[in-house]
Amino acid sequence: MRIASTILRDRRRVVLATLAALALAVLLAACGADATPTPTLASSPAQRNNPEWKALAAFYNATGGPNWWSNSNWLSDRHISEWDGVTTNAKGQVIALSFSWWDGLRSEMPTELGGLSNLESLSLSGTQLTGEIPAELGSLSNLKFLQLSGNQLSGEIPAELGNLSNLEELRLSGNQLTGCVPASLGSVPNNDFDELGLPFCEDGG
Repeated sequence: MRIASTILRDRRRVVLATLAALALAVLLAACGADATPTPTLASSPAQRNNPEWKALAAFYNATGGPNWWSNSNWLSDRHISEWDGVTTNAKGQVIALSFSWWDGLRSEMPTELGGLSNLESLSLSGTQLTGEIPAELGSLSNLKFLQLSGNQLSGEIPAELGNLSNLEELRLSGNQLTGCVPASLGSVPNNDFDELGLPFCEDGG
């Protein structure tokens, strides 16, 4: 009988412990907490020192970020993957900036954009960008789509853009560009060169 009583008592303890754990889980859920916390994509001080974070901050400050029609989470403690217009890969690296027809985006593109080494798509058509196209964009070796049409960009098309060997689409029309189109860009399959009204550079630039 003592053995049976001990077993029964132990079973009761297990049941009570299980019920207590369930009650705690329900309480945590009701308070908005998770019984098994998962990692969050928070912006740590180390991330703020990351070149990509700095490049995005430069872009925000240079193009009137506070006046964009939507700038949710920019320069906040949220991970950059949660910033409006920014797309990242599974590693949290910036692969796309999608800001075409983004009201309030104006002024010159900062040279720091060239630091987004994993960028595959840069879409900035239909905004109010001015100044010249940064030659530093030519260092974005993974870039596939570059859309800058319908702005107020001026100056010549940087010869450095010819280094973008993976480029599949290039849109530059609707600006005040001068000079010639670097011959090395002639292999880009999707382009709007016919609308630019500019000749190809004869020196192969």
